[in-house]
Amino acid sequence: MVGGYIIMIFGFVLFIWQVYMYLLNGSWIAQPLLLVFEYFPRDIKFISWIFFPKSWFGLHKIIYWILEFIPTSLISIFVGFAIIGWYFSFEEKDQ
Repeated sequence: MVGGYIIMIFGFVLFIWQVYMYLLNGSWIAQPLLLVFEYFPRDIKFISWIFFPKSWFGLHKIIYWILEFIPTSLISIFVGFAIIGWYFSFEEKDQ
């Protein structure tokens, strides 16, 4: 459950940082979900395929566009809420 809160807080902090930088500089600093995959090793097949596709080019365009479009902050908040909700759903069943 603590992990869910940490992920959710990270999402909110990232979004607040983006808003702060926009108000300070007047330009939005995008943090798309695609940036997360840059930290994974390239020897993982899916990660390698995202950056260097050798087949399934149409599917690659769709997935790449989605990863470029969806903000990391939004996904972090959603995943955090999902983990917390999942934890509490099991906790209610135990009582």
